Amino acid sequence: MFTLVALTALLAAQIDVAPSTEPGVGYATTDSNALVAAPQSNAAIASTPSPEYLTRDEVKAEVQAEVKKLSWTKGDMRIVPYGTAWGSMSCDSQRAKIGDYCLWIESQTTHPNEPDSSVDAKSTRIGLDFFGPGIPCLDDAKIGGKVEVDFQGIFVTRNKPGLLLRHAYVEAKDDEFRLLVGQTWDVISPLGIPTLNYTAGSAVGNLAYRRAQFRAERYWAISDTSLFTLQGSLNANVVTDYVSDTTVSADVGPYPDIQTRAAITLGPRTGCDVPPITFGIGGHYGEQDYDFRSSPIELDVECHTWSVCADLYMPVTARLGFQAEFFTGYNLSNYMGGILQGIDRATRQGIHATGGWCDIWYKWRPNLCSHTGYAIDDPDDRDMSSGRTYNQMIFTNLIYDATKNLQVGVELDVWKTRYMTLEPGEAVRVECAVKYTF
Repeated sequence: MFTLVALTALLAAQIDVAPSTEPGVGYATTDSNALVAAPQSNAAIASTPSPEYLTRDEVKAEVQAEVKKLSWTKGDMRIVPYGTAWGSMSCDSQRAKIGDYCLWIESQTTHPNEPDSSVDAKSTRIGLDFFGPGIPCLDDAKIGGKVEVDFQGIFVTRNKPGLLLRHAYVEAKDDEFRLLVGQTWDVISPLGIPTLNYTAGSAVGNLAYRRAQFRAERYWAISDTSLFTLQGSLNANVVTDYVSDTTVSADVGPYPDIQTRAAITLGPRTGCDVPPITFGIGGHYGEQDYDFRSSPIELDVECHTWSVCADLYMPVTARLGFQAEFFTGYNLSNYMGGILQGIDRATRQGIHATGGWCDIWYKWRPNLCSHTGYAIDDPDDRDMSSGRTYNQMIFTNLIYDATKNLQVGVELDVWKTRYMTLEPGEAVRVECAVKYTF
């Protein structure tokens, strides 16, 4: 039996032509990837295509029959609940920020020879998928939506977590287009570093996050082996620098952030063991306003935010594949770039940053997969007077699917974080995680 999340992903993907409901990438990797924390994909990933060829109608009929057993209806709307019970344990040879998950390694100057450990269940998430009738004025495109939360919100102690809204959106979608309103992943940089770490590479090379947006996508099936995708969105202008500093007023700009991405997908989209190759190029542009009220007082300081990004998802065989992302940009803290630094306090200017990541995966057995890769986020030192100047991670993991719903993984990371005026932080991080999807 398919898992609930895999079923809903297949339904939303319309089986053969349209990409998945997650931004930009319509083709998942293997079952063993399901455990990794991937901000730019669903928490569970659809199964690898079966060697036995099934027609679109046969697969769709099977999926619909399974979903019908595991959902309830309200009027003409079908509602499918799902969830993931997620527990992790990690040890760092030098203290990590935050600890439960890792964004960077603390400096030896402020935390000399200070290891840490963590046991965490706050990554557990629950959600609802909604499936509605066709919309006549949109050529009978199907309406749908999602609401999903986890428990990584603001908390005082680690055993008293707060709710964090991940997704909340409604969409209309068919084989040729998608319209979406609500909060979900950014259009740009749609992949996610396949690590066990909850943040999946935020602040260490994986750009983009979730935010409220008005979004449109168009799909052109040029042939059975080529698909062109064009995406664009107007997004919430989120300010993350100095929001709790009483000497600085940080405000959104006069217009929403603009994001866009174009992608080409090459290879058979159905009836093949090897998913197709997808390559995309995108970027964003926006503006923020700051009032610096400490000496020297400077009001209405405009600071732009922009990025140029590229992503590649390239299966080589049914067992081996490669994926990567690259970015460069300016004032990227609100997009999880620049090691979460966007504006320098002394210069009151934005910080340029460049980075990215790469990953090679290999499926040793149908239920055993490994990932090995490298990630880096490198702000421009010339734009900074203090702070974090370099952040890198080397990772390797092994993920075992004990059942269709239960995954167990172990990972080894090597981290290094450099600072402008402090000693660097270096650490070896070992993490294991258990996830049960229902």
